[in-house]
Amino acid sequence: TGCTDGNQVEYCAAGYYCPAGTYDHRSLPCPPGTFSGAPRASSRAACGDCLLGHFCGALAQTQPDKCPQGHFCGEKGLALPTACPPGTYNDKVGSTSEADCLLCPAGSFCPAEGTSTPKRCPAGTYNDGSTKAAACSPCPAGHKCPLGTSSPAACAAGEFSRAGAAACEVCLAGHFCEKEKTTFEEMTNNQCPPGLACELPGIPITPTVETHGCPAGMYCTGGSSPPQPCPVGTYGPSPGATSAAECLLSPAGTFVDTPGASQPSGKKLSTVSFLKVSPFK
Repeated sequence: TGCTDGNQVEYCAAGYYCPAGTYDHRSLPCPPGTFSGAPRASSRAACGDCLLGHFCGALAQTQPDKCPQGHFCGEKGLALPTACPPGTYNDKVGSTSEADCLLCPAGSFCPAEGTSTPKRCPAGTYNDGSTKAAACSPCPAGHKCPLGTSSPAACAAGEFSRAGAAACEVCLAGHFCEKEKTTFEEMTNNQCPPGLACELPGIPITPTVETHGCPAGMYCTGGSSPPQPCPVGTYGPSPGATSAAECLLSPAGTFVDTPGASQPSGKKLSTVSFLKVSPFK
C-alpha cells in the first residue's frame, strides 16, 4: 500500500510494487522484462519475468506483449524481442525460437532484420531459395527473369539477353542465335558473312547458302545489308555472291537489260545487209 497526502491509504497499482512505508502507490514500477498483473504487490519479487514467446518493453507492464512477426522471444524476462536475421522471415506472433525464422522462399528476398513478409525478386533478378537471401541475384546472361523468378529461364534459339535481363530479345538483324542461352556477346560475334542474306531479325540457326544464300542475280556483302542487284549488263547465275565483282558480263551475242538478272535477257539481233535486186533488167 501507499500513503497519499492526508494520510489516505491506496492500494499499490498493478504493474507496481509498494514496500512498507511507500508514499506513492505508483512510485516503484516493475522494470522492463517483467510484469505484474495484480495490485497490492509489496515487493519487487511480485514482478514476474516476462513469459516465453513474449516481451515486456515498458515500465509497469501489467500484461506481457506477444512476440511480434519477424521476431522470436526465446527466453523469459525479455525486454525486447530478437529480430530474425536478414534472409529469413517469420509471419507468426508469439515465436519462441530462431527456428521459427524461415529461409526466404524461392523467388523472394528478405532484405532486413525482422522481416515478416518476403518481397518478390525484382524483374531481372532471381532467388532459388537455397540460402539466406538478403537480396536476389542478377539474372545470368542468356536467360530471362521476370518479377518473382525462382529459376532463370533460358532464352530460346533466335533470342539473346544480357545479364540482369527481365526478358529475352529477338536476335538482331545481320546476326544469328543458333542455340539456347545465347548472350549478347555471342550474338554480336555471330555476324552473317558475305554471301548470305540476313536482313531479317530472329535467325535461330547457323545460316548457310542453302538456308540464307543471297539469291541468284544478287550479291550480299554480309551483316544486315539487304541483297543488292547485279547491274544492268551483268547477271548472277548462282546464289551466294558476295560482291558485284561476281556478277558476270553477258556473253557475246546476248544482253541484260534489267538489274538483278540471273541469266541473260535475250540474244542480240544480227545486222544483215540485203541486196536489193531490181526485177527489171
